[in-house]
Parts: sequence; structure tokens; C-alpha cells
Amino acid sequence: MRLRLLTWNVHKGIGGLDRRYRPERVVSVLEHYAPDLVLLQEVDDGARRSGVTARSTSSGAPSPWQHRCFSQRPGARRRSYGNAVLSRFPIAAAATST
Repeated sequence: MRLRLLTWNVHKGIGGLDRRYRPERVVSVLEHYAPDLVLLQEVDDGARRSGVTARSTSSGAPSPWQHRCFSQRPGARRRSYGNAVLSRFPIAAAATST
């Protein structure tokens, strides 16, 4: 079995030439490459630009990645960012270290 892995610093969903917050761009790239496991860095967690909804990029992920976990950046304030893991396969356990 081959496992397709994608890791990406999404810079809080802000990117492109226009530097606008567009999480749908992230989703589009994920759909294009169709990895089995996705490791995302700098995923928004409750920032005003994302509508103050936690983990906007990971929770907006398309259905193939039903299994998800999120870890807020160590020492982060209430509205910040962190890392997300999206998987086609069940995640048996998740732990964070500070």
C-alpha cells in the first residue's frame, strides 16, 4: 500500500498574489493532490479574519479527510493558530506536548 502525504504551511489561509484570507484555496489544492494524510501548519484558530471559528481550514476540509486533530501553537492566546492533521484513515490517538 502506498500512502500519499502532503505537508504545507498554509500561513493562516492568507496567500495568493492578493494576500487575502481564502481557505477555499487550501481546499482546492488538497482536492487536486488527493493525499491520504495532510499535515498543515499555521491553521487559523478563532482569528477575526476566519469569522472567529476555530480551526477554520481543517473544519472546512472536504469529506475525504473525515478524521482530524488540531493542536494550538504552544503559548498561544485565545485567537491564534496551530497545526492540523487531516486523514482518510482513523486517528487512534492524538497528544500534544508543550
